[in-house]
Amino acid sequence: MGIARVYSYNGKDYTILQAEKEFGIGRRLLCWRIRSGMSFECAIETPLRESNKTYIYKCKEYTISQAVKEFKISETALRQRLVKGVSFEESIKIPVQDRGKTYNYEGEEYTIAQAAKEFGLNKDTLRRRFTRGMTFAEAITFDNPKFIDWEKQNGNS
Repeated sequence: MGIARVYSYNGKDYTILQAEKEFGIGRRLLCWRIRSGMSFECAIETPLRESNKTYIYKCKEYTISQAVKEFKISETALRQRLVKGVSFEESIKIPVQDRGKTYNYEGEEYTIAQAAKEFGLNKDTLRRRFTRGMTFAEAITFDNPKFIDWEKQNGNS
C-alpha cells in the first residue's frame, strides 16, 4: 500500500480521505478534479453541481451533503430514495436497512461494518475474505496489525 499524498489548504494538511470528510466532497470527485489539472484549493472550493438543489426540513435548508452529515444516513441511500420519489423528510427518517448477518467473536456480536471499524479493516476486504471461505476470526486477524493492538488492549495476548 502506498503512502497517501498530503495537500495543504488554509494552513492545514489533508489527505484525500481527510478532505472528503472535512469538506463533504467525494474522494472520486476530488481525485478527478486534481487529475484534470485543478489545484487542491480549486478542487475543494469548486461547488458541487447539486449546490443549488436544497431541501427544507423543520425550517432549515439542506443540501444532500449537509443532510448526510446531519442525519447520519448514507449518501447513496438518500439519493436513491429521492430518485424513487420519496419525500426528503421521509428519506431521512427511514432507517438504513440492517442486512442482518452478524458474527459472534469472543461473546460480542458484530456486523461487517462494526467489525471493519473495530478491527481497522475495509468492509470489502472482510467480505472478500468471507467469500474465500475464511472464518470470522481468520478474516479479522489475517495480516492485521490493528488486531494485535486490540488483543493487547483487551488483555487477550
